[in-house]
Amino acid sequence: MDLSYKKVEGGYYKPGTPEYESFLKLIEPNIKAGAKPFGPHGVYVPKDKMVSPDDYIPARRANPLNKFGAKDRMETQDYGYDKQTMGNLLAAYKDAVKHHGIKEIHPDDLANMALVEGRSNFGYNEYNNNNKKANKIVEDLIKRGHDPYAAGFPAALMDKQQTAERLGVPMPQVWNGGGKAAKDYAKKIEEHRYAVEHPKNQPLRQFIRQKVGYVDPDQKVAEAETEMEPEVFKRGGSVKMPDNYSQGSWKLI
Repeated sequence: MDLSYKKVEGGYYKPGTPEYESFLKLIEPNIKAGAKPFGPHGVYVPKDKMVSPDDYIPARRANPLNKFGAKDRMETQDYGYDKQTMGNLLAAYKDAVKHHGIKEIHPDDLANMALVEGRSNFGYNEYNNNNKKANKIVEDLIKRGHDPYAAGFPAALMDKQQTAERLGVPMPQVWNGGGKAAKDYAKKIEEHRYAVEHPKNQPLRQFIRQKVGYVDPDQKVAEAETEMEPEVFKRGGSVKMPDNYSQGSWKLI
């Protein structure tokens, strides 16, 4: 085994690829013993995935109580994330926003979910295939070229958003589990939010922003101002005033 490869949690092999076929051969004894695939589309997902250095994103999770000798409220060791897994899921999410109108989640909130979970799939387990809209999203995204596992990610988000609205609670509270554990999870999401802005987490943060096509509002304003800047204000520019200017029909406001 190539020792440069690193282990991540929440990664998967895209169905139809040589990597996925190799994975199926590896787990064939488990399948024969009764191992079940993920979701209704029969995709088998590994517990851990080994990823190449090019596909590996290191990041640090929050550590509010400064355990293990930490001094900056951050964990002292990296967690790893898989670009392929995250890229596939975020591409499906982006298409679902565009074509199915699911509510957008700020990319920093997605990054926070990934950090809290410590998983490349943002803690995505499976989608509710009893939800007709979720099924429609998955079917359409598969037609658009997304694999079944990735297509289920935005369907799961949409289903949980509906549940959160119905119950009047934050979406993280229904993302994984229920009861007190769910409330504690939602509280943890808020308490760990600062980790997204840590310098060591900028590669993860920027990767997610890039994949969903996010542009910072300040950047948008700067670009708009540049586009709207009149020629008269540019160095060396000039402007021809209208013929009736001297007649007093123009005024400054």
